[in-house]
Amino acid sequence: MKKYILTAGTGALLATAVFLWWRSLYPGLPVSSRLNDLARLMGIAGFALLPVQMALGSRIKLLDSNLGLDRLLIFHRSSGIVIAGIILLHPLMIIISEQASGFAAPFGLTKATGLIAISALFAAVGSPLIIRRLFSRYETWASIHRVAFFVLPLAFIHSFFFGDNPSRKPLLFLWLLISLIYAAIIFHRSITRYLSYRSPYRVSKITAETPLINTLAMKGKPLEHHPGQFAFLKVASKGAFQWHPFTISSSPSRPEVTFTIKSVGDFTSEISRLKRGQSAFLLGPFGNFVLPQDMDIPIVFLAGGIGITPFLSMLAWLADRGRNRHITLLWANKTKEDIFAQEQFDGFQLRISGLKVVHVLSRDLEWNGEKGHINEAVIRRNVSEPEKAIFLLCGPPAFMNTSLDILKEMGIQKNRILLERFSLI
Repeated sequence: MKKYILTAGTGALLATAVFLWWRSLYPGLPVSSRLNDLARLMGIAGFALLPVQMALGSRIKLLDSNLGLDRLLIFHRSSGIVIAGIILLHPLMIIISEQASGFAAPFGLTKATGLIAISALFAAVGSPLIIRRLFSRYETWASIHRVAFFVLPLAFIHSFFFGDNPSRKPLLFLWLLISLIYAAIIFHRSITRYLSYRSPYRVSKITAETPLINTLAMKGKPLEHHPGQFAFLKVASKGAFQWHPFTISSSPSRPEVTFTIKSVGDFTSEISRLKRGQSAFLLGPFGNFVLPQDMDIPIVFLAGGIGITPFLSMLAWLADRGRNRHITLLWANKTKEDIFAQEQFDGFQLRISGLKVVHVLSRDLEWNGEKGHINEAVIRRNVSEPEKAIFLLCGPPAFMNTSLDILKEMGIQKNRILLERFSLI
């Protein structure tokens, strides 16, 4: 239902742009002029959708709490490609119109500003696709993607100051509306970052869980979050310019905020080298991946590797609150050496009546427990009446896809499966 509200809102803004374009037309013009008007429609439609695109990617808590940031970012990526396609039709239709009329306008400020705006747009849209294939570096993508904030001002300059007939009143209303939305988004982004910088956290401890996994603990203003949510982290150090999303692994009832982070070669490889007392900043929390409210429904956690982090937070919170839940945790790893926080889990099992922890190892020949991968047989061996349980999934994309397919084959209803597919690029 919520995604339909978002779609309806976007459609309403687009319909407004089309209506105002139609009101600005002059009757009785030749075909070449109609083609030019159609080109203008493509430009206006794309221009009207740009603020929506910006809002989807601006980490607005109101949108996140209702729709989920993971869904917003998926929509953000797909709609970005659609908007780029619509805007690309603008210059293509102008070229066709000029060919039909036999007259081509000289390359001046109008075409120059349009070319710059389209170039910036395609740099922003193309960066996730190219960076993901060539570099897989979040920092590289984030730096290039920032040009997206210049697209709308450039499009405004191109359309309002150098486009045809900027004084048409219906379009003046559209330009004013879009400018106000753009200003509101920029203000929101600025004020949230300002508030974050006013309340810095301090690195209090770094714990090496495995050779590749570290837990970063920070002290500062209490972070009011639900177990399972994530936040954006920025560390005050040389070369650290980007905000990085990580799941919060600590309980909301603890004084410290912790992130358990696996090194994958980018900013994450710097975690182990951070110093005690170093400043850090947080934006958040975000996400709807939280424990179901109904205490009587059995819960199954399916975790793949570092995907255990939200469940660490959930179990720590339940243990701190003295809450008992019927929970089965199936945690997939390669070897016994990949398992960490064993003391924590031992404590959880003592303090949470009904908690069952099952390790599933795929490459440990000496392991006496569940071997291989999490599949239907493993689930049915460890979960009684899985059809009545609610499943929470977290892990790498391949793990998530496989687990989701298994649950569907088992006949688990869609509304009993909770997951968040989170990827910025």
